[in-house]
Amino acid sequence: MCSIFEKIGFERIGTIRWQTQEGLFFDLFEGSNILGTALLQDFTSKARFIRSFGNIELYTMSLDDIIISKLARGDMRDFDDIKRIFETQKIDLKGLVTRYKDTMETSVVALYKQKLLDLIEIEFKNWGFKLDRKLIDEVRRWE
Repeated sequence: MCSIFEKIGFERIGTIRWQTQEGLFFDLFEGSNILGTALLQDFTSKARFIRSFGNIELYTMSLDDIIISKLARGDMRDFDDIKRIFETQKIDLKGLVTRYKDTMETSVVALYKQKLLDLIEIEFKNWGFKLDRKLIDEVRRWE
């Protein structure tokens, strides 16, 4: 796969990171596990088509799965990316929370519940987003 990316002009930036000729960066993961986050089996059907390169079709994960994988890692760059997604896209927060919980049931992510609470309570407040107290309380009750 990597030699194909080089042939179509992508530049390798790191072990998993690539840059397109247009200046877009992307990380390439094999399978459905991203840094300890085991994506749900339907992640490919929810992926969005981007572009074809001959016989190769390039897709991106759904916005929900991108947010979930970034939240699971949870560094400041990830929170910045999540903020940009929420600012520019319509995200069904309740659906995202349900998908996040389902994803974490088969993942090995430390403090996953707290990471979600940090997002929907602390970061949302810092960003001036509306807080959903009912949803926050529901997450707090998770076992």
